[in-house]
Amino acid sequence: MIKKTRKYLSIVISILLVILISLTIKIFIFEIYDIKSSSMEYTLLEGDKILVNKLVYGPKVPSSIEEIPWLNLFCPQHAKHKQNLYRRINGLSKVQNGDIVVFLHPYNNAKGILIKRCIGLPGDTIEVRNGKIFINNYIFNDSKYINPLPAVDSNLINIHIPDKHTFLNEVNQSWTNDNFGPIIIPFEGMSINFTLENIRMYKKAIGFSENNIIKEHNGKIYLEGIETTKYTFLKNFYFMIGDNRNISIDSRDWGFVPEENLIGKASIILFSNNKDGVNIGRFFKFIN
Repeated sequence: MIKKTRKYLSIVISILLVILISLTIKIFIFEIYDIKSSSMEYTLLEGDKILVNKLVYGPKVPSSIEEIPWLNLFCPQHAKHKQNLYRRINGLSKVQNGDIVVFLHPYNNAKGILIKRCIGLPGDTIEVRNGKIFINNYIFNDSKYINPLPAVDSNLINIHIPDKHTFLNEVNQSWTNDNFGPIIIPFEGMSINFTLENIRMYKKAIGFSENNIIKEHNGKIYLEGIETTKYTFLKNFYFMIGDNRNISIDSRDWGFVPEENLIGKASIILFSNNKDGVNIGRFFKFIN
């Protein structure tokens, strides 16, 4: 009886160790994701399974059970909407312009995990002129894999902006996906003087991402019910765009991505299986 008990106990401990090791790897080291859209063609294709390296930017430390994979299945649904303390272990490097980044949707949890190319770091000024991206007034050297955004006839603008309430349209109704800016990406400690123009640009970041109640009424700005003319950002933000720019829904649609939403850097295509079958030529291909 004692031997059987010890045997069962050993099995349970082994299972728990496997689960613990798996969770540790998934939370702090790497994770595997499926590409489910064509927004990153031709860099990434639907059906690609990619390895996301969390050590590069530093893994985010779970602050509650709802942020731990598998265990969050036992968390009440209402608890998943609570704002938790953000902590991240120091990574091997910072995000660089041109990195392909995996992150949580900044304003809609139902949209889940996204993958785009970073084209704007905290403090950068970005502008798009006739489909060409400029960062701090220097042209951004696109990867050879990018499907560039061509200049678009104004009569076809609905192809690029299917929803009139996109971020760009809310900031300036004359902006389009191939001509917009300049936009300054917010960074921690950045202070702005409110104008009726920049409030439209930063309202969502201040309100949703930094958890402030901000309103505009009769030409005046109110923060937490108090009239104000200035604001200092608490977080770093990024601007993300898909390589297949004609169809990608990205920061042009929903605005800035807060640093706490970053998951990791897309590193390797492990496997590829799309509608045409298994694509062996994409196995273990480095992503750039």
